Amino acid sequence: AEALACGIGALRLDSATADWLVLFDLHGGHEGSLENEPIFETGAGEWRVVLSSNEARFGGTGTCAVDLLTMRAAFWTAETVVLRASLL
Repeated sequence: AEALACGIGALRLDSATADWLVLFDLHGGHEGSLENEPIFETGAGEWRVVLSSNEARFGGTGTCAVDLLTMRAAFWTAETVVLRASLL
């Protein structure tokens, strides 16, 4: 695990079929660009959100802290986001 420049935590897991990235802010209040973070580099395709702990099914508002179109994060409250990149 590592801390990104914007203050959120990141954990990268790679497998033969996909790359996984867990982004988290245990307290909330961190935001910033993800665009130049080396942890996002992958040869396995584009990143997609698998789940956010802020989804309505988990009692949240349904808003994800990570915007992959703009490559920005805005963790206003504590949240965990799981991303997956796969060529399949």
